[in-house]
Amino acid sequence: GLGLQAQELRRLGWRVIGLEPAHELLRAGGGPPNSSLVASGLALPLRSQSVDFVYTIGVLHHMIGPGEQDRACAEIARVLKPGGVLVVQETNTLNPLFRFYMGYVFPILSRIDEGTERWLAPRRWRDTPGLRLEAIEHFTFLPDFLPRAVMPPFIALERRLESSPLARFSVHYQATLRKPTADA
Repeated sequence: GLGLQAQELRRLGWRVIGLEPAHELLRAGGGPPNSSLVASGLALPLRSQSVDFVYTIGVLHHMIGPGEQDRACAEIARVLKPGGVLVVQETNTLNPLFRFYMGYVFPILSRIDEGTERWLAPRRWRDTPGLRLEAIEHFTFLPDFLPRAVMPPFIALERRLESSPLARFSVHYQATLRKPTADA
């Protein structure tokens, strides 16, 4: 995307390589040109076992061809060092309004997703070759189009929902996976 998360990680002192297949998005994001690459997640231009951490936010659901998500995960496992971590954030398919919102409302509001994506259910991460699932966290109940001015009274409710049994129905989830070490 625009590389906003990569820019924030850089600001915090991380050495970051951003990847995006759309050159115009990288240019629009204004990130440092030497640390962002135009590349596909299906063929990462990185050496095997060369990175400690991979972070994807709303990326994998855009890979819609047969087996593309599995191929992208295999590429991530290839470039991660033993003990390296993959963090994936995606929209939660268990949310009761998911199909309506992502299929109809969100494409109209954002013009990012078109309703043709291959969404990844949280359970998908239980069996990912080359990676071991460590945690799945659920978060966000407030809609992203809610005006900031009306959010404060709802934030406490959202936090309670995120730590309740209803958390599994959140709008988003985060899966944390680790590449096993040789002795694991």
